[in-house]
Amino acid sequence: MKVPILLAAVLATAPGASAASAPTIDSYSKDARILAACLSDGPRLDLAVTAELESVLALVRKERAEFQDIHAIPDYDLHTLIVQVRPGRAPGWGGSSLRAGERDLDSLAQVFGLREVAPLGFHPPRGLVGCYTLRFDESLCMPKLAELYARSAAIESADLNSIIGDGDRIWAMKKAGTWNVVLSHGWGDCMAGCVGRSFSYISLQNSGATRIMEEWEGYPPPRLYLWNVPPDFPGTVFVGASALLDSLDSPRWWVRRHAIEAAWRFLRFDDPWTREGPNQRDSWERTRAELREGRAQVVRQIWAKLRDPDPDIRASAALALEKLTPGRPSGPPGRRESPGPEAPSQGLPNYPRW
Repeated sequence: MKVPILLAAVLATAPGASAASAPTIDSYSKDARILAACLSDGPRLDLAVTAELESVLALVRKERAEFQDIHAIPDYDLHTLIVQVRPGRAPGWGGSSLRAGERDLDSLAQVFGLREVAPLGFHPPRGLVGCYTLRFDESLCMPKLAELYARSAAIESADLNSIIGDGDRIWAMKKAGTWNVVLSHGWGDCMAGCVGRSFSYISLQNSGATRIMEEWEGYPPPRLYLWNVPPDFPGTVFVGASALLDSLDSPRWWVRRHAIEAAWRFLRFDDPWTREGPNQRDSWERTRAELREGRAQVVRQIWAKLRDPDPDIRASAALALEKLTPGRPSGPPGRRESPGPEAPSQGLPNYPRW
């Protein structure tokens, strides 16, 4: 049996890994774990995917010396979760015990390795009443874990321990057996969101061969980047509602996907979701007004994308409809459309929760 090169390199990529000691999630680099969390469909990170990402990053960074200095930034801490408990519930946490005294919470603690419970606030030991920081043994996909905690009748809210600021970033997605990686260097007041960015789009075949597909540097202008990074591209890539809706039928999959992702953001957001180019605010607001005026048509066209032949387009359409029509079935009223048997590619559509 032939073993793909990237997978064959898995054991060699985990620092300290050996035949005598199997690697754990936290034996891999922080970059690999951050990217694995973005791709995860559950709270626990996939060990094989994390190992493959470690190998992917090592191969990509061989392209240029400056790539060695670009690292991923997490949107949240991979080890902690912030929860607010309803009055009178989880009495054990008030005594700094790992056991909450709630069956479902204690089960989650055991399954996911809860290591520490600390009151949230600046005046320990009391802190903010009913609010706690939960720390876990291993890196986890915290948005997925937060969903599980939020289902408990004892929990008022479960939130990410978010990280503010910006800087260099890495995105990765796997499509049709090929890893697509974006390395981005940011500069200029990155605490408020980097003013300028460089983008390098690199394709990595299963053979291990890499190819730089496109590069760009400067203040992000209104344009479509090669691959899909929805929260980090300007909405004014589409000049008007007609251009956006026409792009839903583009032969280029990433253009279709950008159009879907931009459409629901225009309908939901009152301000741009990322930095726009100079003098672009008026264009952004006109496009938003046109789309909102024709909201019904926009939603109908997104419904139609549930039948797109590309599974990633269907995934973006499903996300958009979740944002725009919460609680509705994934198809037009009176008609349920099957999204097809294929699974979407691993990558990027695990966006920050808006």
